[in-house]
Amino acid sequence: MPRGVPDGNDWLRVTRNLDKLKQLGKKCKELYGVKRRQTGQRNNNISEQITAYRVLLRSKEYLLSPLDKTKTHHSLSGIELDSDLINFQQRETNRRTEYYDTKYENVEATKDASMVCVTTDERRQMNDIQNQSKSSICDVADNLLENIVDKLYQATLKSELNGYRLCLSRTKKDILIIFHSKLTDVIAEQDIAQDIQENEDE
Repeated sequence: MPRGVPDGNDWLRVTRNLDKLKQLGKKCKELYGVKRRQTGQRNNNISEQITAYRVLLRSKEYLLSPLDKTKTHHSLSGIELDSDLINFQQRETNRRTEYYDTKYENVEATKDASMVCVTTDERRQMNDIQNQSKSSICDVADNLLENIVDKLYQATLKSELNGYRLCLSRTKKDILIIFHSKLTDVIAEQDIAQDIQENEDE
């Protein structure tokens, strides 16, 4: 299974191959001489563990404001969680709806299908331009182009980006990363010039 939230095809792949996976596990156990465990349910009394976990939750004040976007949420082990994680349930509802629409209603996919990040470190890695595909870098660059004020220069850069898109399979990723850096530099210089102009006007 890939990292992140499984999509419909992932679930289909697992369920369709469930019997084969069970047979593969059985053969591996026989090959390595692992005895098959007896199946059945074991009734364990875990009331003490449940009580201890409740005490831990209360001591962390974890559930006082679980949906407050202004607060930084941490896991019980202290790891900083991604701020968008509180939207997990809604995003998964959208993913299930999208899967049904695209598979059975012939509706074009429009909802967000990006990976759900659990921690801020995962978000940082996902947003790192070095870790993105060439198509994703082009999409990011396309959004950055909308922030360029000089329309003539914007048109020139859009033409350059369209050229990369037309031969994306032959375009090296490093070239797209350099183009992305150029856009961020242009926007940064533009913002500095705008701040200077506002200060002069005051």
